Amino acid sequence: MVGLALAGSCDGRNPAPLTPDSVAAKLVPPQGEGRVTRVRSRSDVPLSGLRVDAEPGDFMLEHDGLVAVISAELGAVVDFGPKGTEDALSRISPSIYDGMSGARTPVVLIAEPLPGVLRVDHRASALPARLITFFTFRGHALVVDSAVIPEDGHADGMAIGVGERVSWGNIPTWIEGTGFPPSDGGSFLARFLGRDGPGLYYAVGLDDGERMSARVGSIGFPGYYPQARSWEVVVSDPAGSMRRTLLVGVSQTSLGAAAASIGVPGREVAMPPGLAADARVEIAACEADGEPRKPFARFGASDRTALVPDGCHEARIVAEGHAPTEWMKPEALTAAKVPPSGSIAVRITEGGAPLPARVQLRGLGSTPDPNWGEDPDDGAAVNAVHSEKGEVKRPVPPGKYRLLVDRGFEYTIHDETVEIRAGEETRIDAKLERVVDTTGWLAADLHLHAAPSPDAPQSLAERVRSLAASGVEVGVATDHNKVTDYRPEIERLGLKRHVASIVGDEVTTEDMAFGHFNVFPLVPGSAPLRYKGVTPDAIFQEARRRGPRLGATIIQVNHPRMGDIGYFDVVRFHREDVAAFEKRRPGWLGFDAIEVYNAEDTVDLKNVEACMRDWFALLDAGYRITATGNSDSHKLSFHEPGLPRTYVAAASDDPSQFDEDAFLGAVDAGRVIVSGGPFLRLDVAGKGPGEKVPAGLVDINVVVDAPPWMDIAVVELVVKGNVVATETAPFEVGPHRAELSAKVPLAAGDWAIAVTRGKKEMAPFYVRGIYPFAFTNPVMVE
Repeated sequence: MVGLALAGSCDGRNPAPLTPDSVAAKLVPPQGEGRVTRVRSRSDVPLSGLRVDAEPGDFMLEHDGLVAVISAELGAVVDFGPKGTEDALSRISPSIYDGMSGARTPVVLIAEPLPGVLRVDHRASALPARLITFFTFRGHALVVDSAVIPEDGHADGMAIGVGERVSWGNIPTWIEGTGFPPSDGGSFLARFLGRDGPGLYYAVGLDDGERMSARVGSIGFPGYYPQARSWEVVVSDPAGSMRRTLLVGVSQTSLGAAAASIGVPGREVAMPPGLAADARVEIAACEADGEPRKPFARFGASDRTALVPDGCHEARIVAEGHAPTEWMKPEALTAAKVPPSGSIAVRITEGGAPLPARVQLRGLGSTPDPNWGEDPDDGAAVNAVHSEKGEVKRPVPPGKYRLLVDRGFEYTIHDETVEIRAGEETRIDAKLERVVDTTGWLAADLHLHAAPSPDAPQSLAERVRSLAASGVEVGVATDHNKVTDYRPEIERLGLKRHVASIVGDEVTTEDMAFGHFNVFPLVPGSAPLRYKGVTPDAIFQEARRRGPRLGATIIQVNHPRMGDIGYFDVVRFHREDVAAFEKRRPGWLGFDAIEVYNAEDTVDLKNVEACMRDWFALLDAGYRITATGNSDSHKLSFHEPGLPRTYVAAASDDPSQFDEDAFLGAVDAGRVIVSGGPFLRLDVAGKGPGEKVPAGLVDINVVVDAPPWMDIAVVELVVKGNVVATETAPFEVGPHRAELSAKVPLAAGDWAIAVTRGKKEMAPFYVRGIYPFAFTNPVMVE
């Protein structure tokens, strides 16, 4: 038996008496299963993978081949799974919802009242109450059993929200009766919440089988992966509030099997024989009273049976590259077969040589888009494939499709209509040509995520092949509070001549939330920067110390106007008075770059222009801060790498000859172009972005290049925030898509940038409604 007691008072007063032993004894579950031990080192935990968060001093529960880790700091389940598997749980945090208590109410007591039972007490932030939670096993399910006790004898009878915050590694929360929630979240009633793969599958539900209230919202990162909060209102009582008992199940085969392991009621039906490994059986409540079917769960090819709840339910089979079957009675599954598919084979070349590229298929007419699954598989996700080899072969349901093959902003595209027939292979030779000359510039993405981030589903290999296929020549790995290195995967995939990389970290602040900051380069394998309870100036100071070479560290403020994760919004930066801000917060403007253009704003360039005005104010105040544009890509299909991208001046634009020091120096100096499509060059009296010219009447030239499929409608010259010259389409025929020349008087302290835009949507991109937009960093005037 192990134990650790923590007690104290934040304000120095004597705390109210702790829960009497007699009351605590009544709350302890009648028995526990398994054993509890202290974690001495990470190697004690028989789980693997990026989601293992166990630390020395945590508590480990083991039973029947399962293992769960309870954090001593958080009092939350941070790891759970069958021994020998890859953990896929992010966190299950028992919580009090009193209006002020966050996910981390203070842990004031941890003990083992019975063998196999771990007790954790949290103290509420705003109310004189304590949340007592017992963790144990019951058969193949983890039990999370909670009650509320008032700490003040006069505080009984309080109505308090009690529940859990649930989040999974790299996947949205599945809600029984809804499926995956809409992107803006919402409130739901569900018999269970779950994680529907890949890897392990989890289900969380009440032990009495009743539906529970759940709300889905952001986990504090950009809202790509919502966390769920489940709760109920209880009335505190000195003898213990009404108990809330949660069961957590896990399966290696399917979400449905995980739901069955926590006792979700229903009947079992046989699964169809001979299913392909990627096939799934979906169970849903029948349409009724004009309401659509309500998803229950999905079962995998390795499951022998599927659980069907009481009431009218139907089933169908779905498999990647096939049309789904019709909905049927679950008992008819054993005789069902998926419809036949055809296949497509695409070979992509440039000058006869294989070329990394992306292939998309879009359904035409009544043909839906194909779906190869949201979880990347050998470059494929949803209806797109990123190929590092220039070859794609995939099963496709019969029908008529638009085939698009592209490689970012510098190449032509292949665009044709194809007919896929059942049982036949359609072969396509797609020839792309590089038509935009970017000699002397490297296409970079300075803000990228992969599996080390808790909100990005693709592996490092998938991230690297997506960079090669998108024409991104330098990728900076910036996972949330993780130090990631792409280089081993680049070498393993044989892509050194296409992609170079830099090791970095997105410092994602917690406890005192100030936003997100990229720091690069860092030493591979080093610890992430401190991110809990740190101020911006402290982050900047540590970043300068942590760089592998003195003076070569880049600190970038990410998405500065993205609400509660945007630095400028959080600290209330006002562009009208930069000097006053610096006086109030000395050192808080000590960064090198600002992500003016983030991919979240590709469909609303007004947000980019607003952020540009912040940047203009910093330039006017004398801060030489570099503007960048980055994808912040978390998912292969929905967040396309290199859209936008940052072009960085380089002596050699060959990724295999990448000079990291020179690259960092160019970023720091502002020898940078930000592109959401076009490529433009600015020449001010013979100088370019990041350079200086003397005051006077000077000749300024802007040239814009773009592939034929991209529209260019306007070119602007901006001096100190004001447009001083403009050219609009149609442009004169010449060696470039557009040009602007002007003779402009420039005074000391001025700066000049070039901007270009298009009015027609760019066809090749997965997200619709994206228009060409690009701008340079400034030439400064002395």
